[in-house]
Amino acid sequence: MYFYNATPEFNRFATNGSDLSKQQITRNPQLWVKLAATDISKNRVQVAVSGFAFHIENKFKKTTGQLAPVTNLTVIDSNARAFSLQPSWKKSLNADFYEVQFNDMLYSHIIDTFFLLEELQPESDYSFQVRAVNKTGESAWTAASGRTKMNPLQFAIKGISGHSTAASQGSEGLNKLFDFDEDNNWHTKYGENAIPFDLVLDLKSVNQLDKLQYLPGSVVLTA
Repeated sequence: MYFYNATPEFNRFATNGSDLSKQQITRNPQLWVKLAATDISKNRVQVAVSGFAFHIENKFKKTTGQLAPVTNLTVIDSNARAFSLQPSWKKSLNADFYEVQFNDMLYSHIIDTFFLLEELQPESDYSFQVRAVNKTGESAWTAASGRTKMNPLQFAIKGISGHSTAASQGSEGLNKLFDFDEDNNWHTKYGENAIPFDLVLDLKSVNQLDKLQYLPGSVVLTA
C-alpha cells in the first residue's frame, strides 16, 4: 500500500495549548510505501512511480530578463592562500544568485559576488566556472583559474606533543596547541587559577630551531 502526504506536519511535539502548538511547520510532500516483510539481503526491493512529477517553485528566482556572462572573474592576490582560493566577480544585471562549478561539484544559490574554495593543495593550479541565474534561466559559464600559495608552515615540525602542570578544559586539551588549526585553542580549566604553570614540549627529534611562532592558542616551531 502507499500514501501520498501532501503537507507533512512536523510540529507534533509542542506543548498542547502553547503558542508554538498553533504554528504549522510543513515540508515537501512525501510518498510513503509499505511493503510486506522481507529479507533485503536476499530479495531485491524495487518501487516504480509513474505519472508523477514533483515541481516546486524556487523562491530565490524572482527576476526576469536576459543574463550576460559573469565578468571580472578573478582571484586577487590577497584572496589566494596556501589551502584556499576565493574567486570574486562583478555583480550581474538581473541576477538573483550565482552558481560555481568546481571539481565536479555545483555550488548554487550564492548571493554574494565571491565564493571560498577550501581544502586545496599548496602551490597548485585550479580552474572553476561561474554563471548567473534568475527566473528566466542561466547565463553562459565564465571560466577562470587561480593558483594557491606556498604553505607557510611547510618546514614546521610535525608530531609535537607536550604536557603542562595546569589542567586543561575538557575538549580544549593541550594537543590543540600543535594541530596546525588556527581555529582551535588550548584552554586551562575554567574557574581555576592556572598561573604560574610549566609547559614542556616534546619535539620527538633533535632540531636546530629557526624560529618559534606563537598564535593565541597555538604554537609552531620551525626547524
